[in-house]
Amino acid sequence: MENSDSTYYRRKKILQTLITALREQFSEDTEIFATDRPRQTAAPMSEFVVVRFAAGMQDCGDTYQTATATINCFRRDADRGLEDVDGMQKMLDKACGCFPHHNNLYSASALKMLTGGSDDEMGFHYVTMQSKLIIRK
Repeated sequence: MENSDSTYYRRKKILQTLITALREQFSEDTEIFATDRPRQTAAPMSEFVVVRFAAGMQDCGDTYQTATATINCFRRDADRGLEDVDGMQKMLDKACGCFPHHNNLYSASALKMLTGGSDDEMGFHYVTMQSKLIIRK
């Protein structure tokens, strides 16, 4: 419960709304996970997304907080362990279609692409993007 005398972070609610926004862009076949990816799943995945906070949330006084959301898009490798460039580009287009994102809880900036690479011999390549969030109190 919110208390005006203490700091209150709505991390779970923000993650849920980001995931909901991403689900509207991606098909049912694309899993979207909060904070971490599973090591194994019941069925093989061709692509998935992980949403998390890059660092902590910072309280900025009585009116707002800040945070950075990280969106990691993972796409199964093409032949010989090479990146499926076309498939990854489609994922990036879908993720970018969610941002900038605004609601009564926060405003999220357009995505900034940071890095990409292969994923620890798990058979995926990934691209990392970030969005700055201004969270209303």
